[in-house]
Amino acid sequence: MTKRLFYLCLVLLLIFASACSPTEDPPAAEPADEVEDEPGNGVEAVSLRMAIPRDEGSLNPYTYVTGYPGHNLLLLIYDTVFQLDENNVPQPWLVTDHEVDSEGINWNFTLHDGITWHDGAPLTAGDIKFSFDYYGEHSHSRWTNAVSAIEEIVIEDELNFSILLSEPVPAFLTNPLSDVPIIPEHIWQDVSDPDSFTDHTGSGPYQITEYVPDQTYRLHANADYFLGKPAVEEIGMVIIEDQTATFTALRVGDIDIASRSMQPELVGDFAGEGETDIITGPGFTSSLLQINNEREPFNDPLVRKAISRAIDIDDLVDTVMLGYGTAGSPGYIHPDLPHYNPDVEHIYDPNEAVTLLEEAGFIDTYGDHEFELLTRSNDPLRVRTAEMIAVNLNAVGINVSVQALDSATLDDLVWPEFDTSQGRDYDLSIWGWSAPIMIDPERLGGLFHSDLEDRGTLNIGAYTNNNVDTLTEEISVTVDPGRQQDIFNQLQVILADTVPFVTLYYPDGIYAYRPDTYDNWTYQNGQGVLNKLSFVNMP
Repeated sequence: MTKRLFYLCLVLLLIFASACSPTEDPPAAEPADEVEDEPGNGVEAVSLRMAIPRDEGSLNPYTYVTGYPGHNLLLLIYDTVFQLDENNVPQPWLVTDHEVDSEGINWNFTLHDGITWHDGAPLTAGDIKFSFDYYGEHSHSRWTNAVSAIEEIVIEDELNFSILLSEPVPAFLTNPLSDVPIIPEHIWQDVSDPDSFTDHTGSGPYQITEYVPDQTYRLHANADYFLGKPAVEEIGMVIIEDQTATFTALRVGDIDIASRSMQPELVGDFAGEGETDIITGPGFTSSLLQINNEREPFNDPLVRKAISRAIDIDDLVDTVMLGYGTAGSPGYIHPDLPHYNPDVEHIYDPNEAVTLLEEAGFIDTYGDHEFELLTRSNDPLRVRTAEMIAVNLNAVGINVSVQALDSATLDDLVWPEFDTSQGRDYDLSIWGWSAPIMIDPERLGGLFHSDLEDRGTLNIGAYTNNNVDTLTEEISVTVDPGRQQDIFNQLQVILADTVPFVTLYYPDGIYAYRPDTYDNWTYQNGQGVLNKLSFVNMP
């Protein structure tokens, strides 16, 4: 039996078992035409079968695994104070109203009345305060830094509270308010080791009713959700690591949608077939050639710049992405975002790459050395990208071999325990960051700051630059739009010159689904269709 056929058989078995096996979970809802609660999007409730590419843990804020789809699934189960709309503009979600003083320091909020947790307990202002305090006290690579500027939260009553910041946070509505999940105090108040805590009681539109590690999840609609019952009654998720098996299952009708963006070469097979269709849109995820800045010879900016000059990123977009993507900026920022610096452009010049390597003394010292370029074995686009980059680098005298690894092994080498302060053990790697890292400009500090314990929590290459440290610190407290853009422009110039990594391209989102099952998807720019807005209307 081939690996592809094995995965397809596994999909069929798991979906059948999920549908037919007895369970202690609450009984399934009545058929859609007998459901009394009107779904949030005004359409008949349905059951949806979805494929996700990996186990995302027990899906609470300390046990979810990846930015995508883990964080997107997490926010189906938990709510945030604000919610990014389809254009990534923060909108009130748990709150009905808010005010902020002229300095951007003192914020006042009013919660919706009647919000409850999945266990029926009321969600109050006390839960908001508890959540932000908890993340501040219990370290998490994403949440702790996000709430670090919160100096005090004052509760006026169950619905009204204020947040006092120690300094202005220009993107406060985006992060933390639209990103950090609110957790129930009555469940978490005695939890001292959140990394091993597996409860996933939230207030979101869905609750987990079944989880079989490395196999399946089952989510049921929260009938008491404060914004109305979600449009989809049940989401059954099966874990399929192999991309080919994923889209084979979609083609034959064993799943209704794939959470992963499809390979560009498959678009013609799924678009407008009747039984399947696709939604496409801009993607703010990034595909990178991640460089270990700690390891010789990559600790030399001249070598890193030579690597950048050697890579034909336009060819990558045309050949790997078949045009379904945007060429990467050496300043990292996507060209469609307002803080992009159009004066910073990628330069493809193999002759200059050779000159830079000679200037760095690379040819004499490392000419016979072979470096490893790591990539995920379950992602054909990344494997093909790595192979093409290896050809580019070998052509200028950097000998590279591609090593395709399973996701867990790759993570352990590049980002052990998802903690940049734990070190790294690689030369080069194909890597990427999810859309929120691109959307929130303050997270540039996370990517590039040299303080790997507190600020540079996403700096997996251990990049160090004092000017970048200063500028990322300044951008985190600058509220004047003109000064903000000045800082962004300076940062992108420095990054293009010192090359912490090479931004290869930003893939478009290409999502295939079966419209007869559900056809009310909302494409969130940079995020795709797996988001709250596909199931629940904005307030």
